[in-house]
This record gives sequence, C-alpha cells and structure tokens, in this order.
Amino acid sequence: MSENDKKHGSTKYDTVRKSKNGLLERLRLDPVKDVLTPGERVIHEGRIHWGIFLPVIGCLVIALIIGIVLHWFVGAVVVLMTLVPLTSKTIRFYTTLLVLTNKRVFVKFGYFNKDLIQIRISRLESANIERPFIGQLLGYSTVSVLGTGAGRIPVDYIANGREFVRALEKITLAHENSDKRAETKKTEGADVKNTTNENTNTEDDLPEDDKS
Repeated sequence: MSENDKKHGSTKYDTVRKSKNGLLERLRLDPVKDVLTPGERVIHEGRIHWGIFLPVIGCLVIALIIGIVLHWFVGAVVVLMTLVPLTSKTIRFYTTLLVLTNKRVFVKFGYFNKDLIQIRISRLESANIERPFIGQLLGYSTVSVLGTGAGRIPVDYIANGREFVRALEKITLAHENSDKRAETKKTEGADVKNTTNENTNTEDDLPEDDKS
C-alpha cells in the first residue's frame, strides 16, 4: 500500500478487494475512495439487504401460479416482464452507496448516476430509521439523513441501519464536543486578552508617582 493510500484511509477498501466479490465492491466503492481527503477515513458503510428483491420474488411466485393454473405461456410472459425490475433492483443492490467517514456522509444511487451526494458532519441536521413491518421481520430499514442545503435523503433496504445511525451519532457528538472545546478556548483567549488590555490601560491612567 502506498503512503498516499494510507493518508486517504483506504485500508478498508484494500480489504474489500480481497473479499469474494472484491471486483464488484471495488467498482461500487471507488467513487468514495476517489474523493477522500488526507486524514479522512471510512467509519461505517451501510449494506443493502436482499429484501430489495422482494417485489421481484413476489412477481415470480405469481408467474409460477399463473403458469400452473392458467397456461405456461402466460406465466412465461409474466416472468419476462419481471426482467426489467430485476435488472433495476440488481443495479441498485450493487451500486447504492451509504458511507460514513470521520468528516462526511456519502450517498449515491445507481451505476449510471455520477452524482455523489456529500454532506459534511458539521452540516448534518439529523438521521433517523424507518422500519416497516416486513423490514422488522427480515432485518432491514430505511435510513434518512437530513443535511443543510441537501434536504432529506432516504436510503431504502439498509441491513445495518441501526448500527450506521449509531456510528453517525457518535461522530456527530464528537464533532460537536470538538467545536465546543474550540469555542471555549477561543473565549478564554479573548478573556485573557481583554484582561491584559484592561491592566495595561489601568497602568497608563495612573499618575507618574504611583507608577514609580
């Protein structure tokens, strides 16, 4: 690993490359890796749940029933009609991005969509989880992040939504505490400066005899 990769926090991505689906994961995550700044590292990644294929599975079951009850040709037509949503869901499954770093949140939908939504931690307003009934049973949720200027961005079918939001809240809290400490130091520095100036002004106002 080059020194430049270390600075850009790419250890996670090098590990991903060695995984079973390393090539697909690398292609999916490269847009984030390309824009990481020095000192920025990946904290957490939202994983897409297989539940994204539930509508397609439902259509295939209906096609099977139609093929058995009515005619195989009708069932085959319904199966062909599911190819379009199946392709769409597959692209979403492998290309949807929800990545948290120590500085930003990244969101991206689709392979052909080149726009990578970036929200700085300092501009993040809130993050919440929505869990439909089926999502509670199967273990997926919708994670919504709200950023100043970016609006509400929902990401469906996240398998580890609770862990992602927990990591996001931890980073946000650490960032707020850091800002408070910086503000406190700034205020204390200003108070010391004002006190010094007041003491200097007081000495200047004293008569010559008092100064001596």
